[in-house]
Amino acid sequence: MATTVMFRQFTHLNVLKACGVALLERLFDRFRAGIAAAKLPFPTPSTGEKAEGEYFRALLQVFREPGDLPEDLCDVLYQVDALSSAESADRLTAVAEANEIPLQNSDDPTETEVALQIWLAKPAVFKQEYDSQKLLNLRTFTKFLSDERGPKAFKAPSAKQVALMADNLRSWFKKFHRGEDIWITPSEMNGEWWFVIDHGERITRTGTIENRQRMVRRYRPDKDDVLVYDPKANAVRICAGTTGVKRQFRDAFGTVFFGTKKYFEKEEVFRFEPVCEDPDKALDPEGLKGIEEIRLVEIRYFSGGKFNEIVTRRASDVVA
Repeated sequence: MATTVMFRQFTHLNVLKACGVALLERLFDRFRAGIAAAKLPFPTPSTGEKAEGEYFRALLQVFREPGDLPEDLCDVLYQVDALSSAESADRLTAVAEANEIPLQNSDDPTETEVALQIWLAKPAVFKQEYDSQKLLNLRTFTKFLSDERGPKAFKAPSAKQVALMADNLRSWFKKFHRGEDIWITPSEMNGEWWFVIDHGERITRTGTIENRQRMVRRYRPDKDDVLVYDPKANAVRICAGTTGVKRQFRDAFGTVFFGTKKYFEKEEVFRFEPVCEDPDKALDPEGLKGIEEIRLVEIRYFSGGKFNEIVTRRASDVVA
């Protein structure tokens, strides 16, 4: 975990108080060795309202400067923090019920309490939910099509195929200064196969001040990208940072699973003209199962020029 990580929930006193000393101490008990090795000023719990207040305030200072936290504890706090929202809490409450995880303060638990208790009870269930939510939050995909129409039979990827796909990508990533470390994790979701591709980015340098000395830290950021294969449509869609990376993922997937890097060579291009010519027809959801209404809420005009000007129009209904 990078030292620049910031917590949204764990840097608020009311959130820590809502979790309570007992629940937080259950979390810290899993990481005592790392906390002791880091020599962090973690508070010791004691009884009494005043003592509890001092405990939470001391903890707040630790979480506001998380750079020295043990990496595994920092990862857990980051993931719990990410799932501490009203929407996530509703879903996690259902997950707790389905997995028979009893929740303390069950009448009115906070979002952070729900997420933290599920991690404490069943870390694997929590991690699965975290990964699913991370994937579902992705919005910007580029779609690549094949000349062969779906549906296609597609077996669960083998470990050998996944490793071969990673090997296929390494030379390009090394050539473009992103390192050679690549991990690919496949999982099936709603009839599609989602491939999370974890890799390094270009080296980043950042200035820091420690012990009255200016220093420059040099590190390679970690990046999660996603390739989704839809056997029904026989198409892939990819969420990644650059066009070059997307095409490398497409080519590697096609090579390993379909025998040629050109299998998904057609890029689906969407034109804006139909919305301009007949917006009612273009945005008509008739025939689209599960969709009642489609609204255009934002348009971005790229003018380019010396300063790369972009003009944005945004409304609850731009067409109206």
